[in-house]
Amino acid sequence: MQAGRAPEPLASKPGARPSSLQRYRSPVKMRSNRNGSDSKALSSRRQDARPVPAVSGASWVGTSERTVRLRVVCKAPPDPVQHGANFGLQDKSAAAHWKLQAGIRKGNGDFVFDCEARVRPHPRTGEPNFLGDFVHGLPDERFLYLSWRPKDCQPLQPAMGFSSWTRRMKIHLSGITWQQIEEATQAGGVLEASVQGTGKDGGPNCASVPLLGDGWTVRKP
Repeated sequence: MQAGRAPEPLASKPGARPSSLQRYRSPVKMRSNRNGSDSKALSSRRQDARPVPAVSGASWVGTSERTVRLRVVCKAPPDPVQHGANFGLQDKSAAAHWKLQAGIRKGNGDFVFDCEARVRPHPRTGEPNFLGDFVHGLPDERFLYLSWRPKDCQPLQPAMGFSSWTRRMKIHLSGITWQQIEEATQAGGVLEASVQGTGKDGGPNCASVPLLGDGWTVRKP
């Protein structure tokens, strides 16, 4: 090093990834105190060093929770009466108190089920995270249940486990985007999906069922 020449800053190796400290450390200004020595000026607010998930399609994401209407159209399921069952949208109350919300039966044999759900960003991914009385599953895999329950099963009876249900369909919510949520809420519309109600064996469909057509779509009033 030549005399009188300030030392050069250390250069990172080509292709080397910055350390977590280099990535997240905020620049710190220097100021002199009354004694003339330099000290680091600390910010009055501590900033979160974690990266914030990028979310597009809705300007209000991250600032509030929204309520959105969901609609499931079950195409031509078997007649619940013939199976001695009640058919409806299952809530997530305790097994001894579960309820089925009946749908509206159309002239063509389809059943239509409506409910409301709250939605907020997933804390890790920023994707829509649905909440509410009829929303089941973990935050990464939310879904609705369309369930068939034997008519002789009554709420408030001792819990009967999975034998309480004849069959259940899972309607997954993962395909819904922020753009669709904002469009539906601003227009006063509903997010709608259709599923096939009859299984390959001719009985009620069950397990995770594929969405028909384009999946979840916005229906405006």
